[in-house]
Amino acid sequence: MDFSSALETRGSEIERPPLLPIADYRCQVMKVPEIGKAGDDWDKVDIFLRPLEAVGEFDSDAIAAFGPLKNAVLKKTFMFSKTDENSFKQTLFQLKQSLANAFKVEGVEDMTLKQSLNAVVNKQCIASVKWRADKTDPSIQYAEPGKLAPVE
Repeated sequence: MDFSSALETRGSEIERPPLLPIADYRCQVMKVPEIGKAGDDWDKVDIFLRPLEAVGEFDSDAIAAFGPLKNAVLKKTFMFSKTDENSFKQTLFQLKQSLANAFKVEGVEDMTLKQSLNAVVNKQCIASVKWRADKTDPSIQYAEPGKLAPVE
């Protein structure tokens, strides 16, 4: 595959590849979470997950149609409101709980948030993947991690 050869492809020949099927996956944190902004009123933390295997009940044919899981990247985003203090504190608590409980980062209570985010790299969790419709075009779907749980 190379983009210069793709330049000769007609739009009618380009199709959306299959989404990561809805299922639970054992995932691993790929890198240090990214901290950024989402508009003027929001800060965010993105944790990037690589699915390693499907667990529990899943459609093996749909996963085979998707292709190798190593090609998938999931992004768990925590959105922090700059205008609603209670919402900010709630998201901060949810992030702390996810780091301590789902990712099993040890010592979260004694670390700064920055230290905890650095410590989450290569940690694993179970992510329940769901599909979300695009806000502007409901026919477009995105695969996203919903609830996170610890690997037992």
